[in-house]
Amino acid sequence: MPPVAAERISATVTLFGYTLPVWLELTLVAAFAVLFFTLAIRGFSRRD
Repeated sequence: MPPVAAERISATVTLFGYTLPVWLELTLVAAFAVLFFTLAIRGFSRRD
């Protein structure tokens, strides 16, 4: 892959110009997954 293409398809996440480490990216994804699964379970378990 040419260096220009690799630079455009960067797999890093930046937040306010700071590149997040992989462990923090994975922690954020896991936290949001738990949050949304919890909200979905609460929403679908309610009876009308």
